Amino acid sequence: MQLDPKGALKPQIAELRGGDVLEDFVAAALSLAGYTVFPDLHIALDGEDTGQIDVFASIQTPFHESRIIVECKGGEPSFEEIRKFASLRSLLDPAPDLAALICKPTTKVNRDKLSGPLRVRLIRRTELARLILPLLGGHAKRAERLTLLNKVMAAFAVFRWLLAQATKRPAKDHLRQLKQEMWWIKEPQQQCEESFRLATETYPRTAAQHAEEKGIDILPYLREANDDELEAAMAVETFHRLLNMYAVTRLALRTQQMMNQTQMVMKYGPRLREAFSAITQNPRDIFGFPAFFEWWIMIWGGVIRKDRHDDELTQLARECSVPLDMAGRYLEVVRRVYGGGQSMVYESEDLIFFKFVPAAFRGIGKLHRQSIGLIAAGESVFRADDAYRNALDRALSQHGGVAGLKWNS
Repeated sequence: MQLDPKGALKPQIAELRGGDVLEDFVAAALSLAGYTVFPDLHIALDGEDTGQIDVFASIQTPFHESRIIVECKGGEPSFEEIRKFASLRSLLDPAPDLAALICKPTTKVNRDKLSGPLRVRLIRRTELARLILPLLGGHAKRAERLTLLNKVMAAFAVFRWLLAQATKRPAKDHLRQLKQEMWWIKEPQQQCEESFRLATETYPRTAAQHAEEKGIDILPYLREANDDELEAAMAVETFHRLLNMYAVTRLALRTQQMMNQTQMVMKYGPRLREAFSAITQNPRDIFGFPAFFEWWIMIWGGVIRKDRHDDELTQLARECSVPLDMAGRYLEVVRRVYGGGQSMVYESEDLIFFKFVPAAFRGIGKLHRQSIGLIAAGESVFRADDAYRNALDRALSQHGGVAGLKWNS
């Protein structure tokens, strides 16, 4: 579903009756506010699922990680559902600053009597329009900001659909470890080390292994992008890299507080030490890095065009509300973290791009540039523009495909 940028907001949001669309809306709103957002996470103990979080959002500050957890319900929550959701607070460390449960407008007041003492905020759907008003920049900017919100909703819908296609091993097992175990590790050092170990030792070739089993040469395939199982495997790897950057930022904050430069080099090597230093060079900007990386991948397709480098980076910085020089530094952090002999950041004659981003995200990146006038209707970004658009159309099939987007021109 997409919002009508020129229509009345409150009745449209009231129609978000739970399920994936409501979750995508909440995830998009938090992303637009500058949070790093991960949808549909679980907490598992010894491999057994203990609870689900529909939307998890985080912002890093120089002193504290601020977290939000959200459950999106179409109807009225039972007392048991409120108690169960409240219990998730005590399993997370740091504990969420806000645990919000979104429910139908007519939810009984006695639910608030229980949720209040349990530190769960019940939010009726009719309240959401008022809550997101600060994101819309006043009446003059409302249509433009709602259009941007639609883009982010589409990106989360794509991500959700792709990850749902990861039903075969190793992608299925890889995704399970990310969603159930990796994301909520308490200690930043352990989380960072485990995340990179999982990527380099346990699942170093998830997408490549799927391609080999299908007899597909993965490099030529990237221009075809016509196998959704393989696209799902790349989405799992992309999810892992987003988690890596989240973990790196948490660890950078911890090491800057506890280690000097020499200690960092000895423990993590010069590449990560340089990444940590770049992230924390301006403490006021530390919160922006993982959200910037997520936005670059999901909305811009993980690409910067060399011939429009300054224009694209300026626009990307503006959308993420970071200074231009900080946006350049963030890209340098990505290079530092994913550099070395098998760098994930590749430079062709025309493009700077992150490797193995799912084709549907590349398709969003093309349409986003087109909708804001950075490219003309017939101008290409990739040699495989049509294949990427087709991949996006498939990923959005439940929402009317590319034709159903409210920002596609």
